[in-house]
Formats: sequence, C-alpha cells, structure tokens
Amino acid sequence: MSRFRRFIANRTLGCKAGAIACDVLERPEIRHLHGHFCHGATTITWFVAMLTARPFSFTAHAKDIYQAKLNPGDLLPRKLGAARFVATCTCANATYLQARAAEVSGDDLARFYASYLALGDEEANLTAALKTLDRDMASREPVRYV
Repeated sequence: MSRFRRFIANRTLGCKAGAIACDVLERPEIRHLHGHFCHGATTITWFVAMLTARPFSFTAHAKDIYQAKLNPGDLLPRKLGAARFVATCTCANATYLQARAAEVSGDDLARFYASYLALGDEEANLTAALKTLDRDMASREPVRYV
C-alpha cells in the first residue's frame, strides 16, 4: 500500500481532513485552501482540496523540504504538482522545489515563489506570498488555513 493510501486509511488524519472538508463545503466563500509547512499540514490540506474540489497552496521551509522522512517517497513532488502555487523563504528552496516538481510532472515552474517571510505569523506570510504572484492569480479569495 502506498504511503498516501496509508494516510487516507489512517482514521485520525482522515477524520481531521473530513471534518475540515465539511466546514469548507458549508462555507462557499472559501475558494482556496492553504497549508503552512509542507509535511503533515499540507498533506491534510491536499486531501481536503481533493474532497472539496478547491485549489490549494502551501508554504515550505527548510526542515519540511529537506528531511525526507517528513515527505517520504514521491509525496513532496506529488504535492508540488497538485498545488496551485508554492511559496518558500529562499531562492535556493524555490529552485530545489522546482526540480522536485519536475521529477513527477515536467511541471510549469512559474508557480514557485521565493518570499522572505516573517516567522510566526501565517496570515502575514500568506499575504506576503500572494503579493508576489501575478495579479490574476492573487485574487482576493477567502482562504482557509489548515
């Protein structure tokens, strides 16, 4: 069984994603999901996005990018391929993530943004990341933080 299927089968994480999905579906003004840190939070965000047919994005930092045990197998490249965009805190991280995404999908590499984010304030971090996007992508969509 793949690691992603094991995640879905895990009742605790699956229940958490299901509960969040119910909340999102009851609130049509939530049109975009965002996970902060690309390991567990983004895995749940991705699952919620699949359940609700909403796009998602995430921020990635050194620990969760480079420690393989946090995103085993091809989980990180698959998340990168599924996300609407990815923001990270350095150009080196953005370059690395672009290369990882290309492993799985030959991805359009324009969706990765380096933004020097302030630590500790997820909403400000996402706002800073969105400001770096093309104006068409940075619509003022309500975001559900997971």
